[in-house]
Amino acid sequence: MIHFLIYLSVLTFLTCEKDLEGNWNLISWKANIEGKSTYPYGENAFGYLRYDPDGTMTLMLMREGRSMEDFESASGFFTYRANYKVDCQNGTVWHEVFAGSHPDWMRKTQERYFAFKADTLVLRSPPLKTNSSEGQEAVHTLKWIRSN
Repeated sequence: MIHFLIYLSVLTFLTCEKDLEGNWNLISWKANIEGKSTYPYGENAFGYLRYDPDGTMTLMLMREGRSMEDFESASGFFTYRANYKVDCQNGTVWHEVFAGSHPDWMRKTQERYFAFKADTLVLRSPPLKTNSSEGQEAVHTLKWIRSN
């Protein structure tokens, strides 16, 4: 009986990691700041997320309609590459960032909570400090749909 429970636990873990693997396209990205929802890159933001079987992941987020000026200043574009670890039992994934556009995230771990709904993946951040001078925090919720 104990061997069966261990097997079942390992199987659940592998299934969760396998469910995360693959390509995902952004459906929506909302930030909740003090009870108000905003869209950091607008309601039509573009995003791509990939979890690889080797334990690495890539994320790209971009505001729709970026100009050449945005390109030159890197405004409206956010990306990082990281190693990831998953805790399926608690629905948590950690991204250990090793390359990206946010200098403060380099060599730091970003915690995210995840849930699956059919072909949809929802990633939610813990409260993160915003760029505002008021010291506000935002909880970011990103919804993704699996792509082929």
